[in-house]
Amino acid sequence: MNDLDARLAAHYARLAPPAGFDARLAVRLAAEREQVARQDRAAALREALAQHERARAAVALAWRRALWRNLALALAGCLLLAFTLPTWQALGAQLAAPGTLSQQEPRGIATLALLTLAGLALALPTRWRAAAWSALTR
Repeated sequence: MNDLDARLAAHYARLAPPAGFDARLAVRLAAEREQVARQDRAAALREALAQHERARAAVALAWRRALWRNLALALAGCLLLAFTLPTWQALGAQLAAPGTLSQQEPRGIATLALLTLAGLALALPTRWRAAAWSALTR
């Protein structure tokens, strides 16, 4: 039996980890944890960069849309002015000459004033139009 005990003890002694195994394992685990942490930080930075790029693209798109909307409104205003120039000239001449307003001219003035106000209302930003509309409908 003693021979068997000695042989088993020698076998298990060879299977026992060498000295310093725990220290090397701890260093390796710490290095792996740092590598995983770096990978997590890199993934978080890539996600933040992607979010920033999406936000920048959305702002650029909104800016381009606003620019085209303002250009379209300016063109519409210029066309409206070009088409109504004779009316404006006649209206200016009648307003310059005192006492020459006929009965139909107040309707023309009101129509042109409404067109001008509608153009100005369309040129306002959406949140201002919504606030003005809610104030008018109270």
